[in-house]
Amino acid sequence: MHDWNDKDSIEILSKISENMSENSSLFVFETLVPEKDEDKGVTLSFHLLNFLGGRERKKEEFYKLFTSANLEIVNLFAENELVSIFKLKQKF
Repeated sequence: MHDWNDKDSIEILSKISENMSENSSLFVFETLVPEKDEDKGVTLSFHLLNFLGGRERKKEEFYKLFTSANLEIVNLFAENELVSIFKLKQKF
């Protein structure tokens, strides 16, 4: 989702959500922006990505994005690693 702005991300996720069944799961692999601005190099990389139209997000921002697409987070794996994995289900 980091290649797209919020509007486009919600549109993409909504299309996926519309086609999910109760037994479907969606796994999203993404980098989470640290809550505290401790790593200036990582922050700079995120700013450069923003110039291209995409963005990296904090956990709360992903929550809002997924909720807007009628998805809920079932689990979050490797939250403090370079790449985190969201397990999502459609909200029924």
